[in-house]
Amino acid sequence: MFNTDVGMMTAVQLAVHYMAKNPSGSSKGLIVCTASNAGLYPFPMAPIYSATKHGVIGLVRSLARPLEAESIRINAFAPAVIGMI
Repeated sequence: MFNTDVGMMTAVQLAVHYMAKNPSGSSKGLIVCTASNAGLYPFPMAPIYSATKHGVIGLVRSLARPLEAESIRINAFAPAVIGMI
């Protein structure tokens, strides 16, 4: 596991810890994780990078419902590769 994977999980864990302490209301907070289209589609040019981004997508999908019960939203931002001319 790369340090970025551990960093993402640690950041989410800390965000949830502190957001859970926010007063009740319509929402206690929003977490946005940066992933990539390489986490949604095959990316044979960089398989390890793709695997780490699949991990981010899996983390966000797995936490969405449990965090919803805590009034915390979590989303993943998956930008695509843009070619330069």
